[in-house]
Amino acid sequence: MAELNIHGWIAREPELRWTNSGKPVLSFAIPENHKRKNEQGQWEDTGETTWREVAVWRDAEFYAQNLHKGDEVLIVGSEKLEVSENNGQKYHRLKVTPKMITRVLRAPKQGGGFGGNQQQSGFQKSNQQNGNYSGQQPPAQPPAADPWGAQSGGNYNWGDQQQDNGQDAPPF
Repeated sequence: MAELNIHGWIAREPELRWTNSGKPVLSFAIPENHKRKNEQGQWEDTGETTWREVAVWRDAEFYAQNLHKGDEVLIVGSEKLEVSENNGQKYHRLKVTPKMITRVLRAPKQGGGFGGNQQQSGFQKSNQQNGNYSGQQPPAQPPAADPWGAQSGGNYNWGDQQQDNGQDAPPF
């Protein structure tokens, strides 16, 4: 079975449900709008949208807490095509079974991002509410209780001063 990488934005709030046997399953959709070049060389919408319906079985409750509508995601998994027609309009649905899902995080651009009005991702919203993300730069100095924040052991000089051997690089 082939594995695919799917990159897109979650189109609706993920829905967590349970099967009759009590297993959780999370479902959400990622749309793909098809475009083509017209005679003038301009891109135009064809009116067709392919929907990728994602059903998360493994760790569904974890993903339900961490994925939200509008989040940019990268999914590795397999898919199966379903084609249906309603009122003369063709619908393509790809059922995706993910092996791995990751949210794509981008640093905010100066001036507010795209068009000056970039919305916050679900990650930024949820972590601001929990007090874990302030939107500011991390502190310049490590916390005093940080065991990795200070040099320990050895006689190496990792500061801005030159080492005893006259070189300005770590000894490895």
